Amino acid sequence: MASAMRELSHLAVVIENVSAAKDALAGRGTRRASRAGQSAKKPKWPSREEMFERQQRVLRRQEMAMYAAHDAARAAKAAAAATPASESEAARRLNAIAERRYPAPQRGPRIRGL
Repeated sequence: MASAMRELSHLAVVIENVSAAKDALAGRGTRRASRAGQSAKKPKWPSREEMFERQQRVLRRQEMAMYAAHDAARAAKAAAAATPASESEAARRLNAIAERRYPAPQRGPRIRGL
């Protein structure tokens, strides 16, 4: 029973493929997009002058972006220098633990040798 079902499904696929091939040969296949309004020639490269101008525009744009990035970095650096450097919470906790664990030596009176 299972083999008969496999054969039927295989035959259905073969029939679909044959009908698709017949349609393609008869010219009823998928239509290509219309090229109306498009030239058949390959597009031409821009002239040397136009290409030079394009390159200069790109270079100017990149240069302006670089200057803006440098200005932003300088402003961030100045803002960071203006704020007081505060000790982070983690560093403060570690220092407190270190002071409890290893207290500073007590200075007592100096005893001179006799």
